[in-house]
Amino acid sequence: MNGIGIIRRLGVLSVAAFWLAAPLAMGETYRFPLDQQINVGRGDVIFPSAPQVTFESEPSGGFARFHLTAGNGQGQYYWGPSLYLPNAGITSLDLTHPDSIVEFDARYYQDLATNTNPYGDAPVFCLLTDTSFKTVATYAYYWSAYEWQHIAFHPASYGPWYWGDAAFDLSRVGMIGFYGTDWYGTGNDYVDFRNVSISAVPEIDPAGIGSVMALVSGALALLERRKRLA
Repeated sequence: MNGIGIIRRLGVLSVAAFWLAAPLAMGETYRFPLDQQINVGRGDVIFPSAPQVTFESEPSGGFARFHLTAGNGQGQYYWGPSLYLPNAGITSLDLTHPDSIVEFDARYYQDLATNTNPYGDAPVFCLLTDTSFKTVATYAYYWSAYEWQHIAFHPASYGPWYWGDAAFDLSRVGMIGFYGTDWYGTGNDYVDFRNVSISAVPEIDPAGIGSVMALVSGALALLERRKRLA
C-alpha cells in the first residue's frame, strides 16, 4: 500500500484528520473533514481554538462549530474558522489552474427565540490568503434555515472578488477561512463547517508530510496490533 492509499484509508477514521486523495492531472486534492483538530507537530491547523471553535458530531459525521458569542461574532462580523496550511506540511497551493476548485459544506444556525431578525442576515464568505498574508473574499452565500449547503467555486475564474488585496497571489495560497455577520445575534447563534476540499498544485514541505506519514504509520501499526490481539 502506498502512502496515498494509507492516508485515504485512515482518513475515513479521522486518524490523521486530513488526507490526500487520488492525484488529479493538475495536482492533488486535499480534504479536511474538520471533525477534529489537526496538529502534526507544527502547531494547530484550525483556528481559533476552543471555546470559540469546537468539534461536534452527528450521525452523518463530524464538523467544526464556530460559536457566535460576545466579542466573537455576536452582533457583528465573525472571523473563522481558518485553516493554516503550512502547519499541515503544505507550504502553499497554486490555484491558478482552471480546474482548481475549493469546496466545503456549511450551515448557519440563528436562534428563532432570541435573534430578532433570524436569517435576515446569515451569510458566509470564503477567504483565501496567500503566503504574504494578502487576502481575497468571495461574495456571500446565504441561508434561510439550519441546513447543510455544499459550496464550490473555481478560484482561477472567480471574479471579481467581493473584496481583496490587489497584490494577492493565487499561485501561493497558504490559508483558507471564513467570515460573515450575525448582526442580531445574542450569543446563541453558530456556524458549522465540514469537508473542506482543495484541488490544486501543491508545494509540499517534506518535513511536514513526513510528520503526517509518521503519525499515519503509527496509527496503522496500532490497528494491526489490535487486529492480531483480537
